[in-house]
Amino acid sequence: MSKNEISILSTKNLSGNLIEYAASNGILLECIPFIKIEPANLNLNIDKFLDKNIAVVFTSMNSVKIIANQLTNSISWKIYCIGHATKVEVLKYFSKENIVATADYGEDLADKIILNGEREILFFCGSLRRDVIPDKMAAHGINVTEIVVYNTFKTPVSLPKKYSAVLFFSPSGVDSFFSINKLNSAIAVAIGTTTAAELKKFTNQNIIISKIPSVESMINSLIELKDSKQLLC
Repeated sequence: MSKNEISILSTKNLSGNLIEYAASNGILLECIPFIKIEPANLNLNIDKFLDKNIAVVFTSMNSVKIIANQLTNSISWKIYCIGHATKVEVLKYFSKENIVATADYGEDLADKIILNGEREILFFCGSLRRDVIPDKMAAHGINVTEIVVYNTFKTPVSLPKKYSAVLFFSPSGVDSFFSINKLNSAIAVAIGTTTAAELKKFTNQNIIISKIPSVESMINSLIELKDSKQLLC
């Protein structure tokens, strides 16, 4: 690392393109995953849902990949999904005509489901999913068929060095990190408000929330901090 590069920790693995983009702007990204995702053992006949014009909810890329790999026919689902990375993943496997609505956060997505008058949803989620969508559906009398398609395991790592900033992508990643580490003087960067809320349980320091809930936006936030001399080596 040169004297002008700033060392940043990402608490999940990132693509080579994003790491190179950060490096081209003087930011050295080191990736240490703090959670592990494993597909659940699904004793589920997805085919029974294929011909239903049911509202389906995806809130993570992992759910999309796992369910798409089990589909053998085209579907008529009405898809509600979190935007950005999850939506990109949905478009790899499904037609854009299937997407009814997207939102950056689960609470906003739940509001759109309610506004559209859905009476039943099929929610593909992980084992550590948040309660926002199920709770809002229940409050409005909407039936939820919840299917856990992957399990999330915390994999905390004791850090061997200090970083100028740490990138956080989920509440479970936050919990895993702080189970054996402290921020010290590092800046915390959260991908969104839900992750930021979890961070506030562990630190009183200022938390940077990405303008858009995407990794690229998080990196751009770091670049802005670096350029304004708020992020130092």
